[in-house]
Formats: sequence, structure tokens, C-alpha cells
Amino acid sequence: MTRAALPLRHNRNYRWLWLGQAVSLLGDEVLETAVMLWLGLVAAGGDSWGPAAASGVLAARTVPVLLVGPMGGVCSDRWDRRRIMLTTDAIRGTLVTGLAILLLAGEDLPVAIRLAAIYGVVALCAIAAQFFNPARYGLLATVVADEDRERMGSLTAGTAAMATIVGPTVAAGLLVVADVQWALLATAATFVVSFLAVSRVHASRVDSGRRSSTSVWRELRDGLTFFAGNQLLRVMLVTTVMVVVGVTALNTLDIFFVTTNLRAPPEVYGLLGTAFGIGSLIGAALSAVFAPRLKARRVYSCGFILVGMLLMLYSRMTGPIGALIVVFFVGFPVAAVNSMVGPLIMRAAPDHLIGRVSGVLQPAIHLASLTSAGLTAWLASVALRDLNTTVLGVHFGPIDTIFLFAGIVVALTGVWAARVLR
Repeated sequence: MTRAALPLRHNRNYRWLWLGQAVSLLGDEVLETAVMLWLGLVAAGGDSWGPAAASGVLAARTVPVLLVGPMGGVCSDRWDRRRIMLTTDAIRGTLVTGLAILLLAGEDLPVAIRLAAIYGVVALCAIAAQFFNPARYGLLATVVADEDRERMGSLTAGTAAMATIVGPTVAAGLLVVADVQWALLATAATFVVSFLAVSRVHASRVDSGRRSSTSVWRELRDGLTFFAGNQLLRVMLVTTVMVVVGVTALNTLDIFFVTTNLRAPPEVYGLLGTAFGIGSLIGAALSAVFAPRLKARRVYSCGFILVGMLLMLYSRMTGPIGALIVVFFVGFPVAAVNSMVGPLIMRAAPDHLIGRVSGVLQPAIHLASLTSAGLTAWLASVALRDLNTTVLGVHFGPIDTIFLFAGIVVALTGVWAARVLR
């Protein structure tokens, strides 16, 4: 039995890769939350430019994904994947440490310079992640046996859910008891731990990547051609984009849904995020137990159907208790779907194309999210602003109607995926 085919519980390479991913995800969450809170609540000091400065962080994080994502996938297929992960961890750790020192020593610097430094570091870290993530996908595909990939995907989904719960809490706590510099140094420490974990991975030259004399643009074109010609990957692209559109609509308007439709205080909005995170953890745990006995394609498509149906149910909630229960259960199928993405990609694409395949999906997800956020804001504030009608005794307002439509779209997408992938 080769090292790559070891069962997951005995797979030393996988354990180190998982640790590197776990702390890296935690670092990403701490960095974004700390910077957003500091800009919006501390640096702006209540001034009107605070929300605009915080939104600039989102732009700095998103734009590089659209511009560099496909190229990062190409490079991860051409170069030594382990070395890419080590290099990008070192770059991110150095950048965040430098930003912490600048903010600590440069309190008298003009606000514009500090903002430029923050946006620059966030953007460069996002660029580094576009090389790190495809390289990790490619390396995992070679060190995890095929029969263990569903369990691997479940652990990945659970780890991501845990990071979204723990990361913001750690960042907020550090800002309360110390300052943003300590939150940044904690982020830098996570990249150091990730570097040390990845350095313990022993992968062969074949596992780590390949050298190629073909031009980068030719390989990018080959990757896009393969993606377009693969039915499973096309279905994954469409379904992923549609569910991102629906979830982004929910995230964009949920705070208004809480205060208007649920007639609840804003604090309930935070509780909804916690409920979803706990549901995702449980869903990931259940996927780890049951997913290996089921077909990944079936879990993937049925998960979308359940997400859509639960979003439709959520749109009709009128009180916080029912909303919390529904959102808790939404986490189950979302975690199941996320658990299946990795195994499906690894089975759909050969080893030398995995980086390029994942490099196509990530920019598509971010583009769909940006488009949905703009469309949702326009619908709620312009097109459906005055919607206030009752049909068969059921009241429809602008926000709940958008949520209902989003749920229908996601559920129908799941039905379509189930038929195509049957």
C-alpha cells in the first residue's frame, strides 16, 4: 500500500495538510473580522466614512480572486504544490506581521496611508490564497485514497464551519482586551503554524506538481476547454453559482428581515449566524458518518433541494424562534453539499488539471456573489420596495418575496442537477 493510499486515520500526510488548512482558515477569519471591526468602530471613530472603509476591505479581498484565480490554478498544476503552499504561507505571515508593526508604530500616520496599507495587505493575502488553495486541492488528491474522499470532504466542511464560528469571536475578543495589532499578530501566528504543518508533508515529485514547457496561456486554455467539456463540472458550476446567488441574497438582507419581518432586536442576527454554524458542524459530522455509504452526486444534488426548501420555509417565518430553528437545519444540507465538492472535483479532473478546475470555480463564486448582492439591493430598494400584498391569506413583502424566490431557484437547480447526474 502506497503512502497516498493509506486509510485516512493512518494518513500522516493528510493530518498535516488538515492542520495547515484549519489554522489557515482560522487566520483568514480573524484577519477579516479584526480589520472590519477596527475600521468601522475604532479607526473611523463613528465618522460617516466608516462603512465605506469597511466595504473597501471586501473589495480588496474579492477583486484579486476574479483577476488571479484562474492563473493561480494553472501555476499550481505546473509548479511544486507543497512549495507553493509554503511560499504563500510565508508571504501572508510576513505581510500581516508588517501591517501589525505599521499600525503599532504609525499611529500618527494619515488615515489614507493606513487604509492603503490595510487594503494592500488584504489584497496581497487574497492573491496568495489563489495559489495556496488550488495547490492544496491538488496535493490532497494525491495523498487521500479515493474511498476516503467523502470523509475528507466532511472534515473540510466541518473545519470551515468551526473557523467561521471561532475566528470572529477570537478577533472581537482581542479587539476588546487589547488592540487590532494583537489580532493581526495572532493571524500571522496561524500562517506560521500552517507553514510548519505543510513542511511536514512528504510528497513525491509526481504528487507535488509537474514541470511543463507549454506556455501558461496554453495551459489555461486547455483547462478551460476541459472544464467546458465535462458534464459533472458544468453542473457543479451552475449549481454552485445558483446557490451562491440565493445565499448572498439572504446574507445581504437578513439583518432587515430580522428587524422587519421577525420583529426582533438586531442581536438575533448574530444568533442566526451561530445557529447556522452549529448546524453546519453537525451536518459535517453526519456527512462523515453516512456520506461514504452514499453516492457523492446524490448527496450533492439532494442537498441543494433541501437548502432551497428550507430557504422557502425561512421566508415565511414571522418570529425569531422559528427562524433560529430553520436556520439551524439549513446548516445540515449546506455542510453536506460542501463536503461533496472536493471529492467530485477530484474524480472529475485528472491530477494535472485539478488546480485549473478549482481555479475556475472560485472566481465564478465570487462573481456570482457580487452580482447577487447588487441585484438584491436593487430589488429590495427599488423594484420591490413598495410590495405589500396578500395572496390567499399569505402576506408578501419585498424581503420575504426575494427570499422565497431565492429558495425556489435553489430547489429547482437541485432538481435539475439530480436529473442530469442520475
